Amino acid sequence: MLRRLTDELRSSARWDELFEAQLLAARRRLGMPLTDDGGSAAGSAAAAPELTAAYREACLEAGRGWLALGQHRRAWPYLRACGAQQTMRDALRLATPDSESADALIEVALFEGACPALGAEWLIEHSGTCAAVTTLEQLVGQFDPPDAVACAAVLVRRLHHELVENLTGAVLRSGQAPPNHREVGRLLAEHPGLMEGGGSHVDASHLTSAVRLARLLEEPEDVRLAGELAQYGERLDADWLPNDPPPFEAFFPTHRLLLDATLGERVEEALAYFRSRAEEPVEPYSASSAAETLLVLLGRLGRDREALRFYAALAQQDRATPFSSYAPAPLMLAKRSGEWEAYDRLMGLRDDPVGLALGRLSR
Repeated sequence: MLRRLTDELRSSARWDELFEAQLLAARRRLGMPLTDDGGSAAGSAAAAPELTAAYREACLEAGRGWLALGQHRRAWPYLRACGAQQTMRDALRLATPDSESADALIEVALFEGACPALGAEWLIEHSGTCAAVTTLEQLVGQFDPPDAVACAAVLVRRLHHELVENLTGAVLRSGQAPPNHREVGRLLAEHPGLMEGGGSHVDASHLTSAVRLARLLEEPEDVRLAGELAQYGERLDADWLPNDPPPFEAFFPTHRLLLDATLGERVEEALAYFRSRAEEPVEPYSASSAAETLLVLLGRLGRDREALRFYAALAQQDRATPFSSYAPAPLMLAKRSGEWEAYDRLMGLRDDPVGLALGRLSR
């Protein structure tokens, strides 16, 4: 009966019912109660691994079945439950949103986190930059670092494209020959009149959001584009400038300094600035933000020994505030540099015996 039931449900693509029938068949095969009604705990525990395997297989089949029908939203709960996120990502990359499917695809990719960067691209395409900026500002903190970085890159590329298009349009409207490049700095230098009048060629709040998220970027080309956005922002009138807390109160120049240093330029200037801000006796949040920025920059530059020393200095000052996942972890710094003695001292300063044991095992 159960074999016939599952065969008929499969042939008629009734994937939700097939999932339930397969679990029922697995319970029957393993000698378990057919429903969770408090049956033999010992027997259930013994069969748990086999039931878990059956659950995963049933999830995969239901998820793939719904994907074959183009029902990504209905497939996602099954694929997510069995850890098959990559299957969904691969399917989303083959999808082409249209007026009917866009909302569902964006919901799964972006809001459900199946493939955030792709969802961000679709959101920009179908709803515009403004909607994308507002959404990403709210969601990016919920994503794992690689997805957050990818979303930041999507927004930076979009804003850079819009800015160059609008600057080029302004050059053409002035009766001049079209530029043969897409570099913001060169456009501003070749056409100084572009900034006359105190306006902005892109929404200033969008520009600010893109540059703020660009702190996450390390890919050279994306960092370069973000640096050009910051360079443009430096030319805006004071009325357009954001009021961010230290160490980014001089918003666009400070972000440009960080981005330049990420590319290996103005490195000592950037390290000196963020180190000085981290050491200032200012409001704790600002000092923590500067300290994390310094640690991130040291990690990007491969200065792992310096980063470990700075961690130790913070611990000595009783400032071992937990940083975000973007700051390089001491264990990673020790692995890359081989500075295990410095790592051990740091764990001692932190009174962290578990961290000490982890370091001993890792080496």
